[in-house]
Amino acid sequence: GLTATLILGKMIVALNPTLDSLEVGILIPEIEQTLAVEEVNNLDQVYDLLHKIGVDYGIDHGAIKLALLSTNGEETIIAKGLAPQPGEDASFEFFFPKIETHTRDEDSILNIDYRHKGDIPAVDKDILLAKKNPANPGKVGKAVTGDVLYPPPVKDIVLSARKNTYLSENGLEVYSAVLGQPIMVKEQQGYSVSVEPTYILNGDVNITSGHINFRGNIQVNGKVSESMEVFSAKDITILESVTGALVKAKGSVIVKNNVINSKLFAGLSQSYALRAYPKLVRLESTLAEILKSFQQVIKMPSYKNARFGYILDLLVEKKFKNLLPQMEELGICLTINAKYDLDQDTIFSIIALKQQLDDFSRLPYQKIDNAVALLRSTGVVKNKLTLISDAQSNISVLYCQNSTLDASGNIIISGQGCFHTDIISQGNIEIRGVARGGTIKAEKNVKIYRVGSDAAIRTDIIVPTGQIIYIGQVYENTVVTVGKESFRFTVPRRKVKVSTKQGAGIAITNY
Repeated sequence: GLTATLILGKMIVALNPTLDSLEVGILIPEIEQTLAVEEVNNLDQVYDLLHKIGVDYGIDHGAIKLALLSTNGEETIIAKGLAPQPGEDASFEFFFPKIETHTRDEDSILNIDYRHKGDIPAVDKDILLAKKNPANPGKVGKAVTGDVLYPPPVKDIVLSARKNTYLSENGLEVYSAVLGQPIMVKEQQGYSVSVEPTYILNGDVNITSGHINFRGNIQVNGKVSESMEVFSAKDITILESVTGALVKAKGSVIVKNNVINSKLFAGLSQSYALRAYPKLVRLESTLAEILKSFQQVIKMPSYKNARFGYILDLLVEKKFKNLLPQMEELGICLTINAKYDLDQDTIFSIIALKQQLDDFSRLPYQKIDNAVALLRSTGVVKNKLTLISDAQSNISVLYCQNSTLDASGNIIISGQGCFHTDIISQGNIEIRGVARGGTIKAEKNVKIYRVGSDAAIRTDIIVPTGQIIYIGQVYENTVVTVGKESFRFTVPRRKVKVSTKQGAGIAITNY
């Protein structure tokens, strides 16, 4: 009869004909095991042998027939199992903003400012921060013996939503709950994600840290060194001193120590809006009245066919003499400085309005469409600045010298005082120590413990009409201005109240 060798594996059964017998073996990965060697002459004997050794899956009946007919001794596969499909470990995707880096050619290498190290990454509220791709366990296989073949185990990892974040309903995505700096921490079983609304620098702002630019709150636990800059779209708190530096926030600025040879700005876009808004309101009102008057004038028979520019020129000469001064004053006030941090849409509206103001100054040549367009543009800019000026930002420092402080809100100097410093506030100013040298200008009241010195160093204090200046002790050569009225002290005085009289002029009294 026919003799053959049959090799049986977890996945494959092979029939190897020989001259004497049919040899059956099992191939376990990298191991070949012979289970039976028997002489076979027909199909029934082969199937009996397969049944005997437990092969009941993936049998190729045609291959068995061909193997029995073969005389060349070649191995023939007569059964195949189903291989397990390996799975995939769980993985993460993180969507944090990256710090931009810029490459420079050799010619510009000397111009590199090594203090610029990129902005601190920040995300807005409800932004996708991280996503977990769940583990794929794969698919089981089946051996020719019917045994289940399992794929290799996969690794799962945990994605946790920590401070100021939240998980999606399916638990696979983490979102920010506030504006701030996204932070990822590797933990024993995976990763956790949080958002810190305050960027905390545990040290100094210097060439090592680079400039600090962050859209959330900033807290510097050290000092701000020479030529360094700190920018925030929220509030800034500095626990030590600021020397020869620039500190600018859309919110408030607090310096717990001294400010020397530095510039501090709080709420500059708000300051811009607060200065420009009243002028926009006045011009808008004047333009509306001019258009109303024009409609009345053209009803008169003698002016029925008159040009708008001609009537406009007459109206300005007779009734609206304040139009041109208002336009000029507003045009100066609308001058844009990059430090104001206005959004591009507002900047474009302001630029367009300034151009219209310049063009409209040629009154006799204007058309009514130009006047309507100017009125409309004035209203657009007014509405945009209304939104900006809603919140006001303050500055609080311990002591300052040879510096500039500019805030849309109140300014408080709580320690020794200020020396040769210019202070500009859209709110109140309070100096609990000495003010000596420089200009102190507020849109509301000013209160100072002591102004000037025995050396008669000039110090200027300015408030609008209707506001009050309080000085505990004032020295010679201090100049106070309320509205358009000024007064220079020539002798020292105590507990001075500076205001305007009921009718006109300036009033110097005691409180």
